[in-house]
Amino acid sequence: MNMSACKTEFAIHPAADMFPILDGKDLAGIIASMQREGFRADKPIIIWRDQIIDGRNRLAASKIAGVEPAFKRVSDDADPYLEAWAHNGARRDLEPDTKAAIYIKMLAASDDWQREREEARRVANEARAKAMEGNSNAVKPAMDSPVSRDTRPSAAPRVAAPEPTPRPAAAPTWALSNGTAERWIR
Repeated sequence: MNMSACKTEFAIHPAADMFPILDGKDLAGIIASMQREGFRADKPIIIWRDQIIDGRNRLAASKIAGVEPAFKRVSDDADPYLEAWAHNGARRDLEPDTKAAIYIKMLAASDDWQREREEARRVANEARAKAMEGNSNAVKPAMDSPVSRDTRPSAAPRVAAPEPTPRPAAAPTWALSNGTAERWIR
C-alpha cells in the first residue's frame, strides 16, 4: 500500500532504533541508487500503528534523493519487535555479534510487549465481566456446551482421522553414499 499521499511523517518505533542508523558511504550508496532507479517498491517502509519499524534509512535516503517512498502497513495486532526483526534481521549487513545482541534485545522487548498486551486484555475482560454483572439484558455465553471458535453448526458428525500409513525405514546413509563412508574411514 502506498500511503505517501496520506502521511509521510512517522515516529520511529523503538524496535527500529535497535538497529544502527546508516551514515557516510552506506547512506550515500542508497541515495545514489535511488537517484538512478527510484524507490524500490519491493522494499517499502514498514509502518506499525503510525510508527516506522523498518525503513528509516531508506526514508531518509528517499528525502535526500527526492524520490517518492513506498509504505506498507502491518497489522496493529502484530508484534512490532518480531516484525522489525523479520524485516531488518535477515537483510541488514551487520557483524554476527551485533546481530546476536540486537536479536536478544528484540526478544526481551517482544516478551515485555506480549506481557503488557496480555495484561491489557485481562483488564478489559474483567471490566466487561463487571459491566455484565448487573445487566440482566446482557447476552451471556452458554457454558453447557463445548466451547468452539467455529459458530456454524456442524453439517456432519465428527469422524476419527484415519491412522497414518507407516513410512518405510530409510536406508542407512552409508549405503547410499557409493563408498563415501569407506573413504572417510581410511
